[in-house]
Amino acid sequence: MAVDLQLLRSFFSSYQRSAVHDSPLRPSAVLVPFLLHPDGLHLIFTKRTESVERHKGQISFPGGAVDSGDADRIAAVAPGGVFIHPQKILGLLALHLNQDRHWSGGLVKTICGSTMMDNIAKSLGIKLYET
Repeated sequence: MAVDLQLLRSFFSSYQRSAVHDSPLRPSAVLVPFLLHPDGLHLIFTKRTESVERHKGQISFPGGAVDSGDADRIAAVAPGGVFIHPQKILGLLALHLNQDRHWSGGLVKTICGSTMMDNIAKSLGIKLYET
């Protein structure tokens, strides 16, 4: 499925995050895979098998329930198949939100195991909150 990059940028520039509190739903995650192709940006879907318990045969993003033993819940792969470490993704996201989207107010550090977020907060002159 070809994706209009301008439409995608427009969507994310006006996206309002919402939170679900006290939900009986099980935590889950999906992969939203984009493929940069010569004719444009493509969004990749999967088709669920008929043997799964729920949502047989449906078109979906790959993913599912989050289990406590899952290694990383944030991941990305750069062109050429190079893995981008979750901490680097968080750092890039923090820089993007501050420099490109002009968000401010501080960073909350909950899952980083390095001083990278500390250094980013210091360089941007914003408060770092640790939980």
